[in-house]
This record gives sequence, structure tokens and C-alpha cells, in this order.
Amino acid sequence: MVIGGGASGLIAAARAAELGADTLVIERMERPARKLAITGKGRCNFTTGHDVAHAIEAFGANGRFLHSAFGRFYSEDIIAILESRGVRVKEERGKRYFPESDRALDVVDALAGLAADNGAKLMTGFRVERIGVEGGRVASAEAVGPDGSRVVFEADAAIAATGGMSYPGTGSTGDGYRLARELGHTVVPPVPALAPIELAGDAHPALSPLSLKNASAALTSGGVVVKELFGDMMFTPFGATGPIILDMGKIAAGKKPRERMELVVNFKPAMSPEQVRARLLREFEAAGAGSVRKALETMLPKRAVPVALRLSGVALERKASQVTKEQRDAIQAQLTGMRFEVKGARPIEEAIVTAGGVALAEINPRTMESRIVRGLFVCGELLDIDGPTGGFNLQAAFSTGYLAGESAAAD
Repeated sequence: MVIGGGASGLIAAARAAELGADTLVIERMERPARKLAITGKGRCNFTTGHDVAHAIEAFGANGRFLHSAFGRFYSEDIIAILESRGVRVKEERGKRYFPESDRALDVVDALAGLAADNGAKLMTGFRVERIGVEGGRVASAEAVGPDGSRVVFEADAAIAATGGMSYPGTGSTGDGYRLARELGHTVVPPVPALAPIELAGDAHPALSPLSLKNASAALTSGGVVVKELFGDMMFTPFGATGPIILDMGKIAAGKKPRERMELVVNFKPAMSPEQVRARLLREFEAAGAGSVRKALETMLPKRAVPVALRLSGVALERKASQVTKEQRDAIQAQLTGMRFEVKGARPIEEAIVTAGGVALAEINPRTMESRIVRGLFVCGELLDIDGPTGGFNLQAAFSTGYLAGESAAAD
């Protein structure tokens, strides 16, 4: 039995059934893979074009756990599956893979169809409340149906693929953590990962909904840069989001109460400070008696100009020719390092991925089987693994799910 019909659960069921195992997917929602259906803003960045070594490094210290899973099933394998099901794929910037249709539902339908065609059965609307163990081995699962009735399923193996705690409306409500604890597993406390960042002050609401392409953003703690990334981001009424911001979300989530953390945004990362200074001087000289606001619009998005000038202490309609060197230096500082106080990350319910989960030391990385309960396999986001944006996390879900399904069928 596969508990959870998301990305890792469907691929696990498809592989187990393909190998001849009598396989049942128990999904608490009315439709499977609801979270997968909304990933990538509904487009589904389902894998990465980076090689295995790069991917393992991207997951940090826990990445080495994925050696066997990635070695058994990687990006070329999920691409082959999707294309065999009629889903054409494309590679975009950053080696990110999407369905050519830009429809995440095409990926969902392909995986659900594969599992069904391989012989796996799907039961929706049932929430597993307990996994039964006899003699140290999985024996059953007790679930509650839509009408409140209780059903006991008997099985020789169970694959826990319940996901994390982000986007609970899709079914990821943390059930798997409770089930794992009840069976004796250690669960590393879940925290938001790939989460938007909340900012203090009134500058970011004035910038919202400004999107920046090819910006540089640094997260600092006590004035020391903790992480710096280059790419796309967007200001929102609560703070900031976008790929490079999401990749800093886990750090912001760990902010201590009295810790001084700032987000520093460079609007001109391709230019050196000297080049920015020279460009400002040229623009202001060319504007002459015109307003500094108009002159600055040649270097910044219009929405950002009033904010940059206010933070620099320069009036919007001040003549460009009247801007002093000190004021020009202050404006330059905003272009290359606009600072925002960080409050923390958005709630875990809004995170794309949950960090934390079942401790990796308690799972055999070669099979995904529990070292505590025989016949229990753990995969996907339920594991204490999280990586950056770019398709890495979904690939980890597919790889660990595939290995879990294969191992469970052979168990």
C-alpha cells in the first residue's frame, strides 16, 4: 500500500505494480497529486538538466543520501516516462524542465495513468490514521473514509509518501510525521523551505508588485552576508518572493528573535560601483534642469525610482543639476544595495517545500526502507531532504519514490 498519491507516491505505485506487486494507493484527497498540479505556478518544473553530482551538491549535507536513488532513477528517466505518455518536454533557463504545454496537469495525468495502466489501484478520500505492525513488520493500515467509516487494509509493505506540511489544502498536512513518530521514527522539526520572505518597513509595499530580472540579492545577519544569489525576484505587499528569494527562505525561517537580518538588493549587479557612479553622473548632466526623477528612470524601473529617492533623502522633483555629490552617492547606494529588514519567512503552509522530516539515519538509502520497521518505506518530501528551486525537489521525490516502489515490490 502506498500512503499518499502525490509525485513520489504515484511513481512508487507505478514501479511496484510494474514489478507485479498488488498495489493500492490510499489518497486522502478526492484527486491525486493536487500539489503537483499547482507547482511552478501550474507549469510544473518537474526536473533539472544538471548532472547527478551537481544535484547532490545542491541538496547540501543531506544530498549524499540521494546517491542510490539518483543513480537508479534520474532526470532522463522521468523525461522518458512523460514523453512515452505523450507529454512533450522543454528545457528553459537554468536547465529547468517543463512540459511543453506549460500544464502541470499533463504531468499529473501521465503519472496517474502510468500507475493505473501498470495495475495499481487508487482509493481517494481515505485518510490513514494508523499503520499496524506485527512482529516488527508492517501488517496493516487503518483509514477513515469520507463518511467517517473505518477501513483496515492488510499489506506486506507500506510506502509512506504523504508529503510535508506546505500547501495543506492539497493534502500535505503533516500526517506522515505523526505516523512516523508513532512507529518509533525521529522527525526533524519541519520548517519552511523555499518560502517567501517577510520584510519590515514601508519600502517593499511601495515597490510591489515590481518584478526584477537578473537582480542580485544578499541575505545578511549581523552585517555578514549569509547567502547571495543572482536571478529573478519580485516585491510583494508582505515582502519578497521569486526564485532567488525562495532559495533564501529556509535561512529567514531560522531567524532568531533578536537577530538583525537584512535583505540587500542590487538593481545593477552587472555594473561595477565605478560604472554605476559614472552612469549616474552622465544621466544627471544630460537631464540638466530636468527632474532627478526623470533622470533616474533611465536606470531603474519607474516604480522603484520614488522609493530610491526617498531612501536617499532626495526630493522627487529636485533638478538633476542640483543634486550634490553626497546625494548622488546616496542614490548610488540604493541602486547597488537597497536594504530591507527581514522579519522572517512566510508560514510553513505557504512554503513550496518543507524542510525537516524523517531522520535520514533511520532510512536505508539503497532501498528507502525503514531501519526501525521492516516493510516500511519512506520517500519524497516526508524525508529530511530539501533542495533549491529548479526541479531538484521534484526529482528527489520521483527518484526516492521509484526506489521505494522497486524495493517494496521485491521485499
